[in-house]
Amino acid sequence: MRSSRSVGIASLVVLSVLHGRTAGAQSAPLDAPPSATNAGSSAQSPASGAGEPAHGPLAVNARSSGGLELTGAFGRGYTLRTPDERFSLTLRARIQVRGTLDLSMARLASPAATPDPLTDPLRAEFNLRRARIVMQGNAYTRALQYYIQLGVSPLDMESDLLIPLRDAYLTWTPHRYFAIRAGQMKVPFSRQRVISSGSLQFVDRSGTNAELNLDRDLGVQFRSDELFGHRLGYMVGVFGGDGRNRPTLDSGLLYVARVQIQPLGRFEDMDVEGDHKRGGPRLSIGLAGAYNVRSRRALSTLGATYTLGRFDYASATADVMFKWAGFSLQTEAILRVADRPWSTGMVNGVARTEFSRSAFGVMLQAAYQLPSHLEFGARYSQVTPIGLDRAAFGAQALPTPTMGATVDVRDPSFHETHELGAVLSYYWLEHSVKLQLDYFYLFRDQAFYAGRSRFDEGNHQLRLQAQLML
Repeated sequence: MRSSRSVGIASLVVLSVLHGRTAGAQSAPLDAPPSATNAGSSAQSPASGAGEPAHGPLAVNARSSGGLELTGAFGRGYTLRTPDERFSLTLRARIQVRGTLDLSMARLASPAATPDPLTDPLRAEFNLRRARIVMQGNAYTRALQYYIQLGVSPLDMESDLLIPLRDAYLTWTPHRYFAIRAGQMKVPFSRQRVISSGSLQFVDRSGTNAELNLDRDLGVQFRSDELFGHRLGYMVGVFGGDGRNRPTLDSGLLYVARVQIQPLGRFEDMDVEGDHKRGGPRLSIGLAGAYNVRSRRALSTLGATYTLGRFDYASATADVMFKWAGFSLQTEAILRVADRPWSTGMVNGVARTEFSRSAFGVMLQAAYQLPSHLEFGARYSQVTPIGLDRAAFGAQALPTPTMGATVDVRDPSFHETHELGAVLSYYWLEHSVKLQLDYFYLFRDQAFYAGRSRFDEGNHQLRLQAQLML
């Protein structure tokens, strides 16, 4: 207890030198930022639990002679604030440690003549999947919030751009029905992508979301989730279109709009997966659309970078989340269509074709959490490539491709994929301290296996992950 108070007093002194004044702790997930509509000056509290006394294990509550207060608890972050709540600084951190076993049935059935680790049917891996640091709070008024998140694990960064910055934005809420958010942030498109990676029921997001989400980008959005008594929320934004940490004047813009309807009323925990509250029925229905003009990346805002040209991508999604008495159901469908199937040209004197990636995906997962903190669930997801036989959106006639010169042309390496699996999780402190074990069978479309059974040629994947969130 004495060491905790010493740390608290030292932190108060540091903040006094830097600026001074702070507000209550946020209880939002680590990379799910506090709701913009909860920061307004119209007597709206920050996130759930903000401003309340710290409680739980390793709780801290200390006050300096100058009035600065340090509050917080394990799993909720630690906050320096001023009595008038005009200034605050909350510090949080999270790590995910993961082990993976992957068994390839194809390599097992046809072993390599010469032993090689790259052709071994059974592969094992340990990694630090995520390591995040967050600084968030408000300045001068509770209506002006800031949020900064760094990802310092190598897997938190893109392989061709090793920059740890994930989020950095300001949110101004002049009214509960209207907020402005500007900077680098998650694009408000698919529900599972917007939910924090620390608040998932499985070890990671679905394959559908990995292929078709819009990730993070730089831009501005207008938002609220408090219309009609929290029954309607909206997000409308304009972004750069090239993804995080990639400002450019060479491409077009990404336009996004999303609405969420809560027909049963306020749904406070729709930003996390699973029903830890074990409360009454809650339902949220989401619809979103996006149009990325002249994207230079294979997956619209992420993936490989094109060299021959740009594609226009139109995307749409619909999703549903339902929770009741420990049971949770979540589903989403995502569509992405390019304006044409390919670009063709010459690179260093060699003819080359680059393909767009039009696809449709669905995901369905359900789980039940016992009062003993144990949860079990199942998930199925599928991604189906869409082969375009003509230019979409009324574009000009297509040039003859330099490869794959037939109609219904698509990337020959892009196949239909499926995942079917289950999860067993134990939550010591909800998502803040948890251990998850999931299993998936991963398989592709029948054409990929050249007539062989997909169930004999897929991959078995077993993952164990521990998460600790401060």
